[in-house]
Amino acid sequence: MLLTLLTLTLPPALNLESHDEPMTGSDRGNANFHYTYIEVDAALVDPDYSGSDSEVGFQLLGSAMVWRDLFVRASYLGSGGDADLSLFKVGAGWAIPIQKNLDLYGLLSLAHTEVGNGDDTGWALEGGARFMPSEKFELNGLVEVVDYDDSDLGFGLGGRYYFNEKVSAGLNFETTGDFADIWYLGVRWNL
Repeated sequence: MLLTLLTLTLPPALNLESHDEPMTGSDRGNANFHYTYIEVDAALVDPDYSGSDSEVGFQLLGSAMVWRDLFVRASYLGSGGDADLSLFKVGAGWAIPIQKNLDLYGLLSLAHTEVGNGDDTGWALEGGARFMPSEKFELNGLVEVVDYDDSDLGFGLGGRYYFNEKVSAGLNFETTGDFADIWYLGVRWNL
């Protein structure tokens, strides 16, 4: 909380990192990573409920920095097969710069899922870290609490290779309680 308050009150002259984004003055935050991007992923979904096999699907994800270190993010995951799974999330988060190559973030989302003939709406609270050990590689991790009828705990780990400042490829793994294990392989375009 203290880091968030400090980030809100830092004057623009104390920014840790310059950005290529068209923000000016008090609109610019201190986040060290891009939070404005579009991403397309292939997804291997392994549902944790009986009667469903692993399925290939896709994920579309978009994120935009809207003010200082506040960003909004929306994602859609879809797969066919036995599970006939779709998951839509939309939310807002805050990036917290810790060091030049490390950001922490928090994200609160509304989530809607459809599995077969059933559907449910709930919320997800995600906390994560983004770390760059070199200028070409990013490592990331997250912990998530998802609540539909009851709460489930999830986590994720991943890595990203940057071809240049705008284009990167990533491999990520996420698992959430009794819901599913999901591998993502895709491309991100920083805007």
